Amino acid sequence: MKGLDFNRHALSICAAVALLAGCGGSQPPIGASGAMPQTFASAMHAERGESWMLSGATSQDLLYVSAGGYSGQQGAVLVLSFPKGDLVGTLTGFSVPSGECVDESGDVFVADGGADTIREYAHGGTTPIATLNDPGEPYGCSVDPTTGNLAVTNGSDSVAIYPSAQGTPTLYSDPSIYEYLFCAYDNHGNLFVDGTTSDLIGELPKGGASFTNITFNGAIAGPSSMQWVGGKLVIVDDGAPWRTPTPVDRVQISGSTGIVVGTTHLKSQYGGVAAYVQYWIQGHNIVGPERSNGDGHRFLGFWGYPTGGKPIQTLRHFDSGYLWAAVVSK
Repeated sequence: MKGLDFNRHALSICAAVALLAGCGGSQPPIGASGAMPQTFASAMHAERGESWMLSGATSQDLLYVSAGGYSGQQGAVLVLSFPKGDLVGTLTGFSVPSGECVDESGDVFVADGGADTIREYAHGGTTPIATLNDPGEPYGCSVDPTTGNLAVTNGSDSVAIYPSAQGTPTLYSDPSIYEYLFCAYDNHGNLFVDGTTSDLIGELPKGGASFTNITFNGAIAGPSSMQWVGGKLVIVDDGAPWRTPTPVDRVQISGSTGIVVGTTHLKSQYGGVAAYVQYWIQGHNIVGPERSNGDGHRFLGFWGYPTGGKPIQTLRHFDSGYLWAAVVSK
C-alpha cells in the first residue's frame, strides 16, 4: 500500500564501485559493461561518498534512479546510461530522495522528502544548479512544458507550484484528495494529481485556481505514478491485488471521467511487481523498480511498452537498498 511513511519506503544503496567504503568488498557491475568508475578521480569521489560522473556521460541519454536513505544512511540518485543501463554516475547528499521529474532542456529535479527541498541538476551535472525550499514533504513533481513551472506534491497538505521553477510557490489543495503523491502536466499546461484516495484524481486547469475531480468508474483502484504519453494519461494502478502483475493504464480524459483505453501488465521474473513507486516511459521502454516476492525494491526492470509482460532486462546489483523513482533525461 502506498503512503507517505518515508521510513517504510526509504531506500539506501551502495554504488557499484570496488573502492566504495563500507560495502563489504568489491561489487559486480550494474550493466553489461562500463559500470565501474573508469577514472581514478571518479573512484576517489565514490570512496568519499561524493557525487561523480564519468567523462562523456552528458553526450548520452541518462536514466536517473532515486534510492532514498533510512536509519541514518544517506540517500542517493544513481545515473545510468539509457537504455543500456551502465552506471555512469552517482549524486549524493540526499536525505530521502523520492519522486523525480525532468524539463524540456533535460534538467532533472529530485524531491528530497527528508530535507524538504527540491534539487535541480543539469543533464549529467554533479552539482545542483538550484535548490528550492519546500513548505512540506516533497514527494513527486512535474514540469509544465508550456511555462517551465514546477509542480510538487507535498504529502497530505497541498500541491506547490513554483513559477519557472524558482522562488516561492503558490499552494493548491483539493479536499477530495488525501496524501498527495504524484503529478503530471499535459502538453497544454493542465496539471493532474493523485493521492491515496481510491478511484479519483484531480485536474488543475491551466491558469485555474481550483481542482476538478476525475473518476474512473472503478477501473483504477489506486492511482499512483502517472505520465502523459501520446495524448493519454498513463497511470500505474497500485490498487491491484498484491503479488499480481501491475496494471499500467492508458486513460482518455473526457470531462470529469477517465476512460481506460488500454492496459499494460508488468511482471517480474518470478511474479507480480509492486506499484507504489515511480515508473518512466521513454519510447518503447518502461523502466522502474522491479519487485518479486520478498525481494523489496532492489532490482531495476526494463520492459517493452506497451507490450509489458516479463522484463527485457533486470539490473540486480543494487546492494542492500530500495529503489524509488526513475526518469530519463535526453
